[in-house]
Amino acid sequence: MAKDIYPSLIQVWPSYEEKNDYEVEIIAVHGLAANPETTWLSDGKPRINWLTHKNMLPAKVPRARIWTFNFQSNWYKEGPLQQIQDLAISLIEFMRQKLLHNRPIVFLAHSFGGIVVAAALESCMRDRHKAKWVQQTTGVVFLGTPFHGSREISHAKTFAGIADAIGIPSSTTLLDHLIPGSPTLEKLTSQFKCLVENSGMDVVCFYEQVKMPILKYKGLRRMVRRMIVPEESACLVPNGTRNFPLNTYHTKLNEFESPDNGNFQLVSGQILNVVLNTAHVLKCRRPAVFHFPYESMPSFSGREDILKIITDNVQFGTGLQKRIGLHGLGGMGKTQIVTKYVHTIKEDFVKRRISIFFVGATNFQEFFDSYIALADSAGIQFPPNFGGDKLQIITNWLQDPDNGRWLMILDNADDPDIFGRESKLSPYIPTHDHGAIIVTSRVRKVCTDLAGGSCNDLPIFVDKMKIEDCRLMLANGLNNIQLGRPDARDNLIYALDCVPIILSQAIAFIRINASDTYHYLQLWKDGSSRIELQRCEMGGEQRAAQQKVSTTWAISFNHISNKSPLAGKILASLSFYRGMTIKSHILPRFSATPVEFIIALGLLKNYSILTRQKSFGYDYYTIHAVIREAIQSWVKKTKMFESIMIEVLQATVDAFPYYSRETGDACQSIEREAQTILENTQNMFPTCWVEPNRNMQQRMTLISDQRPEYQRVKTLELCLCEKLARYGDRNGRYEENRMLRQQAWSLAANMFGEWETRTLELKYDLGVTCREAGYLDEALEHHYVLRDFYESTYGENHRRSIQNLQQVAKILFKKKLVEEADGLFSEVFKRSEDFLAVDDFDRLRVLWDWAGVKRRMGDIKDCRKIVDEFMTRGGLITAIELEDLPTVFGVMSDLAIWSEEDGDHKGALDIRNEIVDVSKATYGFFDRRTTDAILNTVLLYQKTGDLIQAHRVHAKVMERLGRNQTAKSQEVLAKLEPRPLEWWEAGSKSLGELLKQVAKLP
Repeated sequence: MAKDIYPSLIQVWPSYEEKNDYEVEIIAVHGLAANPETTWLSDGKPRINWLTHKNMLPAKVPRARIWTFNFQSNWYKEGPLQQIQDLAISLIEFMRQKLLHNRPIVFLAHSFGGIVVAAALESCMRDRHKAKWVQQTTGVVFLGTPFHGSREISHAKTFAGIADAIGIPSSTTLLDHLIPGSPTLEKLTSQFKCLVENSGMDVVCFYEQVKMPILKYKGLRRMVRRMIVPEESACLVPNGTRNFPLNTYHTKLNEFESPDNGNFQLVSGQILNVVLNTAHVLKCRRPAVFHFPYESMPSFSGREDILKIITDNVQFGTGLQKRIGLHGLGGMGKTQIVTKYVHTIKEDFVKRRISIFFVGATNFQEFFDSYIALADSAGIQFPPNFGGDKLQIITNWLQDPDNGRWLMILDNADDPDIFGRESKLSPYIPTHDHGAIIVTSRVRKVCTDLAGGSCNDLPIFVDKMKIEDCRLMLANGLNNIQLGRPDARDNLIYALDCVPIILSQAIAFIRINASDTYHYLQLWKDGSSRIELQRCEMGGEQRAAQQKVSTTWAISFNHISNKSPLAGKILASLSFYRGMTIKSHILPRFSATPVEFIIALGLLKNYSILTRQKSFGYDYYTIHAVIREAIQSWVKKTKMFESIMIEVLQATVDAFPYYSRETGDACQSIEREAQTILENTQNMFPTCWVEPNRNMQQRMTLISDQRPEYQRVKTLELCLCEKLARYGDRNGRYEENRMLRQQAWSLAANMFGEWETRTLELKYDLGVTCREAGYLDEALEHHYVLRDFYESTYGENHRRSIQNLQQVAKILFKKKLVEEADGLFSEVFKRSEDFLAVDDFDRLRVLWDWAGVKRRMGDIKDCRKIVDEFMTRGGLITAIELEDLPTVFGVMSDLAIWSEEDGDHKGALDIRNEIVDVSKATYGFFDRRTTDAILNTVLLYQKTGDLIQAHRVHAKVMERLGRNQTAKSQEVLAKLEPRPLEWWEAGSKSLGELLKQVAKLP
């Protein structure tokens, strides 16, 4: 090789004498250990330079000027000490000197020459004065460029080192960078790949398919062969669509002997494609358009999981357009999330020439106006006096890849009729993969139609924020004084239910009015102030939603009601429930068929009003507390408020069964909702009291005259009161049930009259509940009134008279008037002989109550006689069969007490353990009645001598109770003797003492 080769850029086609009318510059760069004068020549005779032969490359690209960049590339014998960056600087400088016209540039690089080209273009990106060369470069064709190095370089380095050691000047500075895993090479490759992606540069990679002979000596030529730059190193983008194989070895990738050579046809064809594509590449490089109306929100925080999903799925050129859907109730922060994402990637997208377009999609007019604004921003021109379809022209522009990549934000696409499949606007949503679309909607179905199926984890459900994100949001939006104490901040977050739009409004209000979280919370707790706060406008950075809180949700509610009146009614019914969870079977059906009801619920779920879940065998729906209040405000403005309330009340009465052992779980599952509905009914339909002397017909007429639906409401209210009271009595909640019983009796007295049969039965139940709750005088008053009425109406020996007299006897016994109670029980038992069989349960219950009186009086003989008769006639068994749990527990408890008093502690303990088993099966382990039953066994274990078991049982109960210690648990603990050591504890203690004694021995 000639020793006087210096870097130079030489024009090889056409000659200087020809006209200067070419349209593109092609610069060929050779590889390592190459002679610039022969590197592009074929081996055959005659040797043909395919860059300059008129029938080869010049014939393929006739309007191209072809250059070669020559440099000393030898590493053996007089190899210069030079770096890749030195060659890159030389290449750019020669281009500055000789390429005086701003024509497109296409590089053709063989092997190491590709690394030089990549380094040159990458260096231009770091110097604004040289950036024009990247702008002019539209494509690069690489022939076996080792982007990730070559294993064979190690052999070359070894050979160069040996040569240098024996006095043959050699240099490995260029070889060092081509070792696989070289940090310099990997960094350069990564940076160049980003440059290619951001600039839209057209890149083609060719790789060898034949192993190259390493030794040229005869006999060894076929034995020692290597793949110099394999496919995985020669391709900038693995498995890319612009990677092509050539059936030759490495040094022949740039040598072609004739136009008919198959490899030449492949390479020249791709060079021609790159040249023809220059106009498209340059067109795509125009500056990106940023058309987005909302400013960045510094106080925004959290939602990292959603932002990551969006970031991972916004991709271009994958063959299928990427669409990401965000759906959720209005005010949950969908637009805020998109705004955060857009401002996060804005700078990067501008560098990559990716435009961002915002399109409002609330209705057709907003969509049309947004598209026209998009056209103005992007410079889309319409023909003069054009009266045709402007939306189609804009869509065609977006579909054209020559106009560059773009990201479209389709915001508030809530109407399925406008944006559903095959809707009138569907043809105007571009589908080409050089664009991506983010859809925000309140309706899941719209998200699914527009964006479903193109990405994983989509569409994304946007719900309320996490507690940590809410804290950070307040910290970003308020100063320390406005934040106040941490407990005030957290209490405000919980009160606002972590709903982003409510938090944004709170931040704006606090900042504008120089308030703090504590005082805002006090305003929020007040019902009227809370409604007023939700009507306040949000200012400053929170204007992304552009609406009041109340307006935001009312839009969704109106959409639902207009779309489906049935769904609107179900939506309205949600406002009457108190909890965040609502059982599905308690919702009113409004005379709809099962299919219609399911479809209506589906619409509510599509709008993210309800979220369906399943627990313990029940389907239930969750709803945010503030959303429920917004529904209530919306319903009150409509004319269906009272009618919806009546349907809700009817559905609740139908769903709440009369209590029995089989229906206990059903009652428990909806008790809270039933209580809420009852309260709402009393507030909306207060009882209209009428004069006592009116008969039933006159009462009904008067009630109907006042309000047509009043009679039905009060009848349902009475029924629900009875059901709730019966369930409460069975669970021992007599104190709160006393008010329910009072309410039921008052309703019946007002509707039917004080002396009607149903009213009298309710008065009887009221008296029983008052007795159990401890209101003995009030209970006695009720039963005395009933006694006078029954005896005067039915006679003393009537069943109702005797049952009522039995209740009077029980009350007297509780008042410790045992002698009077004994006389009444004796009288009741004798009167019942005439109409009750000896084994009738009512008669047996009288026996048991009478036995208790006898024991209290100290008449043990009569007491045992009565108990024996009760047990002989199957009193306990009958109580169990009738599921009369109060009687069952009462009898068993009394038996345990009497056994203990008689000194039979073992028998008493067995009875107490039976009570525990029944209570666990009936009420569950965590019920107070069950824990009390377990505590009753503790002292009995102690009395039977099993003190360790007593402490174990007590510890287990204390563990379950936690901080909720009861008076009974403390009372038992006070009577419990200290716990003795377990056998292993005693043994270890004795062993320890023994070892101490041994240690003291001399």
